[in-house]
Amino acid sequence: MRPNHFVHPPTSVIFEQGDRGFYLSGCLCLNCGTARFSDINILVYAPLSTRLQRIMDRDGLTRADAYARIRRQWPDTRKQNLADYLVVNDGYKPLEPQLAEVLATLTM
Repeated sequence: MRPNHFVHPPTSVIFEQGDRGFYLSGCLCLNCGTARFSDINILVYAPLSTRLQRIMDRDGLTRADAYARIRRQWPDTRKQNLADYLVVNDGYKPLEPQLAEVLATLTM
């Protein structure tokens, strides 16, 4: 088993069938290479400051430890370059209109 299966068990990839075909959901799809099997990749992105605060709140980490965790991940630009669409999840910009806009452009 790869280390991510131990570190991120709740984020395992889920394949589902919807009205417009199959989709897969998993926060590590780009990092693990499964995105290459997708026709379209949507990256849900949060700015660094937002991610730091969420990690500290959720896991009780110090800012330094939360930052160290983020630094072990792919750089944002690398993930963004692989994504066809970017949805910003910063707690201010509503998600629903962004997702509706992405879905409206998809034709399957």
